Amino acid sequence: MRLFRNFLILLIISCSTAAGIPAQTSKTSDPVIIQNVELLRHGRQISVRLLTDNPPVYVITENLASRTLVIKFNNARIGFSDGRNERLFNDPQLAGIRFSAIDGDSWAQFKLLKKDLSYSVSSLMEQNGIQIDFRPALQIEPLPDPPEDAAYQLVSIKFDAGNTDFTRLTFGFTKPAKFSATGSVPEDRQPPRIFLLENSLQTQLTIRLPNTLPEKQLLNLDYKDARLELHALTSEVNQTFIELKLNATDVSVERHFVSRPVQWILDIHGTPLKGKIAADLTEGKKLSPEDAAAFEKEEKERRIRASKINPIFQRGENAFRKNLYDEAVSHYKEAYALGKEHTGDEFEDPLHPLSARALFRIGDTIYTMLERRIGDNYHQAIEAYKTAIRITQDAEKIAKENGEEFETAYLLPHANFRIGRSYQKMKFQHEAAVYYKILQERFQNSIEAMEASFWKGMSRIEQRQWEMAINEFKEYLRTSPEPKFFAVTHYKMAQAYYQLKRYITAKEFFDIARNAEEDYAKDDPTLLFHMGETYYENADYVTAREIFRLLLEKYPKADFSKLVALRLGDFLRDEGKENDAILAYKNAISSYTREIALLGKLRIANIQAKRPYSDEHLEAITVYDEIHRLYPETPQAKEALLRKGLTLTLYGYYARAIKTLESFMEKYPQNVYVRRNVIQENIDENLKGLIDQYFRQDDTLALVSAYSDYKAKYLFNFRFDTTLFQTAVAHRKLGFYEETLDILRFLETRSGGTIGELVQLEKALTLLEKEDLTEARNITAGFLQKYPASPYDAEARQLLAKIYRRKKSYPN
Repeated sequence: MRLFRNFLILLIISCSTAAGIPAQTSKTSDPVIIQNVELLRHGRQISVRLLTDNPPVYVITENLASRTLVIKFNNARIGFSDGRNERLFNDPQLAGIRFSAIDGDSWAQFKLLKKDLSYSVSSLMEQNGIQIDFRPALQIEPLPDPPEDAAYQLVSIKFDAGNTDFTRLTFGFTKPAKFSATGSVPEDRQPPRIFLLENSLQTQLTIRLPNTLPEKQLLNLDYKDARLELHALTSEVNQTFIELKLNATDVSVERHFVSRPVQWILDIHGTPLKGKIAADLTEGKKLSPEDAAAFEKEEKERRIRASKINPIFQRGENAFRKNLYDEAVSHYKEAYALGKEHTGDEFEDPLHPLSARALFRIGDTIYTMLERRIGDNYHQAIEAYKTAIRITQDAEKIAKENGEEFETAYLLPHANFRIGRSYQKMKFQHEAAVYYKILQERFQNSIEAMEASFWKGMSRIEQRQWEMAINEFKEYLRTSPEPKFFAVTHYKMAQAYYQLKRYITAKEFFDIARNAEEDYAKDDPTLLFHMGETYYENADYVTAREIFRLLLEKYPKADFSKLVALRLGDFLRDEGKENDAILAYKNAISSYTREIALLGKLRIANIQAKRPYSDEHLEAITVYDEIHRLYPETPQAKEALLRKGLTLTLYGYYARAIKTLESFMEKYPQNVYVRRNVIQENIDENLKGLIDQYFRQDDTLALVSAYSDYKAKYLFNFRFDTTLFQTAVAHRKLGFYEETLDILRFLETRSGGTIGELVQLEKALTLLEKEDLTEARNITAGFLQKYPASPYDAEARQLLAKIYRRKKSYPN
């Protein structure tokens, strides 16, 4: 047994040694050549094939979070025909591959454009190489919501005790857009039902909502006022119970249903118990002689105070109507001081409502004065409103403790709104938002709270927060039954969509706004420009032209007007009226700044550059050259230099085009066209055209000179085989046989088809002229044998005959 175990160990060691021999010798063997890269697409999956001449040995390193994957090929090098070490792809997931040679190994770095990619690597079956598959990571679908237990969901309960006659409860409901077939409750197409149950003593009211469940946050709701208190909110199976504790007498409930949004509104009437004594005094019920006398005395004092305050208050109102603002403020202050008398430190007498109203009127007067006189410092108005709010809230608190109502409290929303507007006028957007929020939280049913959404949207426009502005304007339109600023809201929403480059939606809102109030935009040059650009982007050139002409007429010196002058030329150009467009551009050039002049000249040149049947393209080339030469630091210089190179290419000025494009690459190395090799490919096209031009003109000397000039820089691995073949023919004609044969040998390694056949014939002809008759004969004979059906068969036989004749004419 021990002998067998030792034999087994020896066998394993021998096998391991034998298996390790290839790994040890592979490093010293010939390197693996990466010959080609192929990109395949299958839906959202992309596959990259790296083709090699032998099976590769590789190591993978990945960092998908950084969008990088690196494959190290041991003992390998790249052998691409163009000699470049980068491959770029027009793909949304993979930018490209960069190959680097390090210590005899080749590293392939994949640059990914998305983070959520997974990959797999496999060896190719029919070819040498590997395939890397990239695909989006599998997204786990979220679990569906559990089956519906109720058709409706109670999403909000709002209490409002602003009216002294009743407390309003507003219940908000939603229901799913679709009901699953497996749900335990079928869809209820009727409005949500509501049932009320009141105990015999009128001390408790239970509200039952069948087929309705509350949201979780409502379970912790708390509320209490003089008339009622929320005692409990519970749910059982698929219904909700709300228990209210009543602190009032003569309770009655009015119900109202609202279909959109779905709401039930309950108005709970009743006399609060705390206010019953005051009510009894007011009604004179069962009063003792002493109480009646005290009550009568109090009422008499109130009437006397009112008779003193009211005339002074009215003098303030009259002064306000006559625009005597300082005098009005003086009267209002006097009215407040008179109403504050006899209140004492502990408010022995309550503050008269008219005097509190005078405080609000002080704020109104200062605000109106600044608004009409176009002032910009509203701090005095803000302080006046804040004082009015503070004093009114204190008086309201005391009145509620006595079971009464303070009349002037209804002005609180107005004051908060004016404070918000004052801050907004002074560009303090954050402070304005604070007071708008107070309005919408504490006085949500007031007109001012609805209008606050509009001004919040305007504030977002000022801060360039386009999405938030759109949401605020939508809220304003949703909550306002008859929006006061309907047209303005749609204009501003259209502007926001324009800034977000959502031109189709912007046009829809501009259409609505113009139908509602067309003249509004005429007073805003920026709005006119945005509106014109929106219609232009939607190809409504007629409307856009009308708007731009109006802008030029009303605001010839506005910032946008100079761009509009060019845009009018663009309209004519897009309609095919090129001569009229040139005239419009010339008018813009003569009327505005250097920047506009350069833009106008560029656009005129761009039109002239596309007219092949005249010499206008020469004028365009001259303009491009002047802009780049005279104004090299302007943004237009870059476009002018690129346009010059492309125009020279278009009209066959290949040498000048190459020089211009080389200058562009040198001056703007980070330009997108340079980084993506677009300029390099254009230079290749120019070289091809230049050599082909010399070849057709039979100007072999110029052709060879051009080859010598560009050989080191571009022609070692030139991508056009026909161009290299033409170069070889030119060298042969000039007797440069060795250079000819070098080019032809290079072409033999990469060319096939017709070019491959021509290369063999040209090589034989070169050897014939070089007097290497034996090699010429062998190549020609090999051609006839290899290509029996070649269209050049007759030429090959004729060449072979020349070789035999030349060979027989010389002695052995």
